[in-house]
Amino acid sequence: MDRAGSIDFLRKGFIEMGYRVREDDLEEAVDNLDGVIGWLTYYGYYTLKYGHREALNRTVNDGSEIVEEEIMHFLSNRLQARENYLLLLRILEKPCTWSEAKKSLELLIGRRLHPNQFTRYIRELVNYGFIVKENNVYKHTDPLIRYAIKKIKH
Repeated sequence: MDRAGSIDFLRKGFIEMGYRVREDDLEEAVDNLDGVIGWLTYYGYYTLKYGHREALNRTVNDGSEIVEEEIMHFLSNRLQARENYLLLLRILEKPCTWSEAKKSLELLIGRRLHPNQFTRYIRELVNYGFIVKENNVYKHTDPLIRYAIKKIKH
């Protein structure tokens, strides 16, 4: 969902619940949760219980734990390439092209990768829903991935 749609989604939810919320708070929530309906819903629920700041903290905390579990499950079947996948997810914290990501990963691991191998890494991350290609660049599908990968040890 785009930014305006996300803010509207939250605003309507709070109106429906009879809860007054500041526009700045809605914008901050959308900036951090990037229009992911599930996280916006968590945020709305927590806001009614705890207020904006605590709701945003709890949503990021709880959400990143869920995402971390998903990443760990994904990595559990890819033990030999685990490090490369983690590095690639860290690289893609900032959107970049296939060639930029490949070059960055090669610099970090200290060796060249065959293009087919790198494409396999990208394809698996796309197929699993961790990254997406938009306008010729790859990026995270979920803003909480960046928090989750920071918790995962090499």
